[in-house]
Amino acid sequence: MNERGKEAGRPRAPEGGAGPSAVERGGIGREGPGGATVAVFGSGSIPAGHGLQAEAELLGRLLAEAGFVLVCGGYGGVMEAASRGACQAGGQAVGVTMELFAPIRSPNRWLTREERVSDFFPRLQALTAADAFVVLRGGIGTLTEATLAWSLLQTGQIGPRPFVFVGKDWRRLFDAFLSTTFMTERDLALATVVDRVEEAVALLKVKLAPTP
Repeated sequence: MNERGKEAGRPRAPEGGAGPSAVERGGIGREGPGGATVAVFGSGSIPAGHGLQAEAELLGRLLAEAGFVLVCGGYGGVMEAASRGACQAGGQAVGVTMELFAPIRSPNRWLTREERVSDFFPRLQALTAADAFVVLRGGIGTLTEATLAWSLLQTGQIGPRPFVFVGKDWRRLFDAFLSTTFMTERDLALATVVDRVEEAVALLKVKLAPTP
Protein backbone atom coordinates (compact mmCIF):
# COMPACT_ATOMS: atom_id res chain seq x y z
CA MET A 1 0.00 0.00 0.00
CA ASN A 2 1.29 3.46 -0.87
CA GLU A 3 1.03 6.43 1.45
CA ARG A 4 1.78 9.38 -0.82
CA GLY A 5 -1.19 11.59 -0.09
CA LYS A 6 -1.03 14.36 2.48
CA GLU A 7 -3.32 14.25 5.45
CA ALA A 8 -5.92 16.96 5.06
CA GLY A 9 -8.52 18.46 7.35
CA ARG A 10 -11.54 16.43 6.40
CA PRO A 11 -15.25 17.19 6.47
CA ARG A 12 -17.32 15.03 8.74
CA ALA A 13 -19.18 11.92 7.71
CA PRO A 14 -22.93 12.57 7.47
CA GLU A 15 -25.27 11.73 10.30
CA GLY A 16 -26.85 8.38 9.56
CA GLY A 17 -24.07 7.64 7.07
CA ALA A 18 -21.62 4.78 6.87
CA GLY A 19 -21.38 3.28 10.35
CA PRO A 20 -19.38 0.38 11.80
CA SER A 21 -21.20 -2.28 9.76
CA ALA A 22 -20.20 -0.54 6.53
CA VAL A 23 -16.60 -0.18 7.64
CA GLU A 24 -16.41 -3.82 8.68
CA ARG A 25 -17.77 -5.08 5.40
CA GLY A 26 -15.43 -3.17 3.13
CA GLY A 27 -12.86 -1.16 5.03
CA ILE A 28 -14.23 2.02 3.45
CA GLY A 29 -16.17 4.68 5.30
CA ARG A 30 -14.79 7.04 7.88
CA GLU A 31 -11.13 7.45 7.02
CA GLY A 32 -10.21 9.02 10.32
CA PRO A 33 -11.83 11.05 13.09
CA GLY A 34 -14.81 12.67 11.38
CA GLY A 35 -13.38 12.04 7.90
CA ALA A 36 -15.70 11.77 4.89
CA THR A 37 -15.12 9.57 1.87
CA VAL A 38 -16.53 10.14 -1.62
CA ALA A 39 -16.91 7.21 -4.01
CA VAL A 40 -16.53 8.16 -7.66
CA PHE A 41 -18.13 5.94 -10.31
CA GLY A 42 -17.35 6.25 -14.01
CA SER A 43 -16.04 4.58 -17.13
CA GLY A 44 -13.03 2.28 -16.82
CA SER A 45 -11.78 3.43 -20.22
CA ILE A 46 -11.85 6.85 -21.86
CA PRO A 47 -11.27 7.48 -25.59
CA ALA A 48 -8.19 9.58 -26.35
CA GLY A 49 -8.96 13.28 -26.19
CA HIS A 50 -12.40 12.82 -24.64
CA GLY A 51 -13.46 15.56 -22.24
CA LEU A 52 -14.34 13.02 -19.56
CA GLN A 53 -10.62 12.68 -18.80
CA ALA A 54 -10.25 16.32 -17.77
CA GLU A 55 -13.61 16.27 -16.01
CA ALA A 56 -12.62 13.30 -13.83
CA GLU A 57 -9.21 14.78 -13.05
CA LEU A 58 -10.80 18.07 -12.04
CA LEU A 59 -13.24 16.22 -9.80
CA GLY A 60 -10.39 14.44 -8.04
CA ARG A 61 -8.51 17.69 -7.52
CA LEU A 62 -11.53 19.54 -6.17
CA LEU A 63 -12.39 16.70 -3.80
CA ALA A 64 -8.83 16.72 -2.44
CA GLU A 65 -8.79 20.49 -2.07
CA ALA A 66 -12.06 20.27 -0.14
CA GLY A 67 -10.52 17.71 2.24
CA PHE A 68 -12.47 14.68 1.06
CA VAL A 69 -10.96 11.22 0.59
CA LEU A 70 -11.52 9.88 -2.92
CA VAL A 71 -12.59 6.23 -3.19
CA CYS A 72 -12.78 4.48 -6.55
CA GLY A 73 -12.40 1.12 -8.27
CA GLY A 74 -8.66 1.64 -8.54
CA TYR A 75 -8.01 0.95 -12.22
CA GLY A 76 -8.05 3.07 -15.41
CA GLY A 77 -10.31 5.59 -17.09
CA VAL A 78 -12.28 7.81 -14.73
CA MET A 79 -10.74 6.00 -11.76
CA GLU A 80 -7.19 6.83 -12.83
CA ALA A 81 -7.95 10.39 -13.88
CA ALA A 82 -9.74 11.19 -10.62
CA SER A 83 -6.96 9.53 -8.61
CA ARG A 84 -4.36 11.58 -10.45
CA GLY A 85 -6.24 14.80 -9.74
CA ALA A 86 -6.55 13.97 -6.05
CA CYS A 87 -2.94 12.84 -5.64
CA GLN A 88 -1.47 15.83 -7.47
CA ALA A 89 -3.51 18.11 -5.22
CA GLY A 90 -1.99 16.45 -2.14
CA GLY A 91 -5.08 14.42 -1.30
CA GLN A 92 -5.85 10.75 -0.81
CA ALA A 93 -7.06 8.27 -3.42
CA VAL A 94 -8.18 4.87 -2.16
CA GLY A 95 -8.64 2.14 -4.77
CA VAL A 96 -10.79 -0.93 -4.16
CA THR A 97 -9.21 -3.50 -6.47
CA MET A 98 -9.92 -7.19 -7.03
CA GLU A 99 -7.95 -10.42 -6.93
CA LEU A 100 -10.11 -11.42 -9.89
CA PHE A 101 -8.33 -8.83 -12.04
CA ALA A 102 -4.82 -9.38 -10.67
CA PRO A 103 -3.64 -11.44 -13.69
CA ILE A 104 -4.89 -8.91 -16.23
CA ARG A 105 -4.95 -5.42 -14.69
CA SER A 106 -2.74 -3.37 -12.41
CA PRO A 107 -3.96 -0.66 -10.05
CA ASN A 108 -3.38 2.85 -11.32
CA ARG A 109 -0.18 4.46 -10.06
CA TRP A 110 -1.91 7.43 -8.45
CA LEU A 111 -3.52 5.52 -5.59
CA THR A 112 -2.33 6.45 -2.13
CA ARG A 113 -3.87 3.29 -0.73
CA GLU A 114 -5.12 0.03 -2.18
CA GLU A 115 -7.85 -2.10 -0.60
CA ARG A 116 -7.89 -5.46 -2.38
CA VAL A 117 -10.96 -7.69 -2.27
CA SER A 118 -11.78 -10.96 -4.00
CA ASP A 119 -14.31 -10.02 -6.68
CA PHE A 120 -17.12 -7.69 -7.73
CA PHE A 121 -19.46 -8.32 -4.80
CA PRO A 122 -17.23 -7.26 -1.88
CA ARG A 123 -15.94 -4.46 -4.10
CA LEU A 124 -19.46 -3.09 -4.54
CA GLN A 125 -20.04 -3.43 -0.80
CA ALA A 126 -16.88 -1.47 -0.07
CA LEU A 127 -17.64 1.30 -2.55
CA THR A 128 -21.20 1.75 -1.32
CA ALA A 129 -19.91 2.18 2.24
CA ALA A 130 -18.56 5.64 1.31
CA ASP A 131 -20.16 8.74 2.77
CA ALA A 132 -21.22 10.15 -0.61
CA PHE A 133 -21.38 9.06 -4.25
CA VAL A 134 -20.54 10.97 -7.43
CA VAL A 135 -21.39 9.40 -10.79
CA LEU A 136 -19.72 10.47 -14.04
CA ARG A 137 -20.40 9.06 -17.49
CA GLY A 138 -19.72 5.37 -18.01
CA GLY A 139 -21.04 2.03 -19.20
CA ILE A 140 -22.53 -1.11 -17.70
CA GLY A 141 -20.15 -1.17 -14.73
CA THR A 142 -20.96 2.44 -13.86
CA LEU A 143 -24.69 1.74 -14.09
CA THR A 144 -24.26 -1.34 -11.89
CA GLU A 145 -22.49 0.65 -9.18
CA ALA A 146 -24.91 3.57 -9.37
CA THR A 147 -28.09 1.49 -9.34
CA LEU A 148 -26.85 -0.65 -6.46
CA ALA A 149 -26.14 2.49 -4.43
CA TRP A 150 -29.58 3.79 -5.40
CA SER A 151 -31.30 0.58 -4.34
CA LEU A 152 -29.49 0.55 -1.00
CA LEU A 153 -30.63 4.12 -0.36
CA GLN A 154 -34.19 3.36 -1.47
CA THR A 155 -34.52 0.34 0.82
CA GLY A 156 -32.78 1.93 3.79
CA GLN A 157 -29.90 -0.55 3.75
CA ILE A 158 -27.57 2.43 4.00
CA GLY A 159 -28.34 5.75 5.63
CA PRO A 160 -29.15 8.92 3.69
CA ARG A 161 -26.14 10.51 1.99
CA PRO A 162 -25.33 12.70 -1.02
CA PHE A 163 -25.79 10.89 -4.35
CA VAL A 164 -24.82 13.11 -7.28
CA PHE A 165 -24.88 12.47 -11.03
CA VAL A 166 -22.79 14.81 -13.19
CA GLY A 167 -23.86 15.67 -16.74
CA LYS A 168 -26.93 16.66 -18.72
CA ASP A 169 -27.22 13.18 -20.23
CA TRP A 170 -28.30 11.86 -16.84
CA ARG A 171 -31.32 14.18 -16.86
CA ARG A 172 -32.59 12.55 -20.05
CA LEU A 173 -32.05 9.11 -18.54
CA PHE A 174 -33.94 10.09 -15.40
CA ASP A 175 -36.85 11.33 -17.52
CA ALA A 176 -36.84 7.99 -19.34
CA PHE A 177 -36.82 6.11 -16.04
CA LEU A 178 -39.85 8.07 -14.87
CA SER A 179 -41.84 7.61 -18.09
CA THR A 180 -41.00 3.98 -18.91
CA THR A 181 -40.44 2.22 -15.58
CA PHE A 182 -42.13 1.94 -12.19
CA MET A 183 -39.68 4.37 -10.60
CA THR A 184 -41.35 7.22 -8.76
CA GLU A 185 -40.55 10.87 -8.10
CA ARG A 186 -39.64 9.79 -4.58
CA ASP A 187 -37.04 7.37 -5.96
CA LEU A 188 -35.56 10.06 -8.19
CA ALA A 189 -35.42 12.47 -5.26
CA LEU A 190 -32.76 10.27 -3.66
CA ALA A 191 -30.33 11.51 -6.32
CA THR A 192 -29.28 14.93 -7.57
CA VAL A 193 -28.22 15.78 -11.12
CA VAL A 194 -25.81 18.66 -11.75
CA ASP A 195 -24.16 19.83 -14.96
CA ARG A 196 -20.55 20.22 -13.78
CA VAL A 197 -18.16 18.66 -11.28
CA GLU A 198 -17.72 22.04 -9.61
CA GLU A 199 -21.41 21.96 -8.70
CA ALA A 200 -21.09 18.42 -7.37
CA VAL A 201 -18.23 19.33 -5.04
CA ALA A 202 -19.97 22.52 -3.90
CA LEU A 203 -23.00 20.41 -2.96
CA LEU A 204 -20.83 17.93 -1.04
CA LYS A 205 -19.20 20.76 0.90
CA VAL A 206 -22.63 21.80 2.13
CA LYS A 207 -23.99 18.32 2.81
CA LEU A 208 -20.83 17.05 4.51
CA ALA A 209 -19.81 20.28 6.23
CA PRO A 210 -18.22 19.89 9.68
CA THR A 211 -20.45 20.74 12.59
CA PRO A 212 -19.32 23.76 14.64
